[in-house]
Amino acid sequence: MSINALFDPSPDPAAGRVLLVMLPGVNDRASSFFSNGIVQALRERRLPVDALGIDVDFPAYADGSLLPRLHGEIDRIAHRRGIERLWFVGTSLGAMGALMYCRAHPGSTDGVVLLAPYLASRRVLVQIAKAGGLDAWRPDANEPGDMEWRVLDWLRREVRDASSGLHVHLGYGRSDPFALGSTLLQALLPAQRSVDTAGSHDWPTWSALWASVLDRDPFEAKTARAT
Repeated sequence: MSINALFDPSPDPAAGRVLLVMLPGVNDRASSFFSNGIVQALRERRLPVDALGIDVDFPAYADGSLLPRLHGEIDRIAHRRGIERLWFVGTSLGAMGALMYCRAHPGSTDGVVLLAPYLASRRVLVQIAKAGGLDAWRPDANEPGDMEWRVLDWLRREVRDASSGLHVHLGYGRSDPFALGSTLLQALLPAQRSVDTAGSHDWPTWSALWASVLDRDPFEAKTARAT
């Protein structure tokens, strides 16, 4: 199946460029990363980052086609541009898509920026909160297969693994109606890798959070991309 993508290459020809894959949430488009200042912020800072926005519809999550479609497009661009460093930024459900890719392709990604991430249904998040947070929570192995808790269980172990090469950054608005998942994850992250602000589940909030993340030079963290 073909994939709809928007590509903005960095004008900087320097070695060590990053391919930043941008995944929007449900009922949003890749073009939102361009119209809301996400790519502009990269260019204003003269960062050697190629920006690749990909339209993702909900059926791609449901039918399992998301990951092979993503992988094919990433390989195509990375090979053509000679890029060995991969990052993701995802908003809402797009953040879950980014985590799904990182889990499916261990060692492939330097880092991921999760903006107001959808991490699980409220049922799962409340279960985790009642267990004492992500650190204390252990999913029931007898529960039917659920991608949400599988990804969360992987993420919990990943951020606690000092040898992990995946750098996870989080940003969310404190008035976001879906903030519970972010607060649970924030408790596991180093202070310099999470930022929260007044705001809700919207682009003005995410654009401000993105600027704060970039001010912390996240792309300085380097990991060789696995093929």
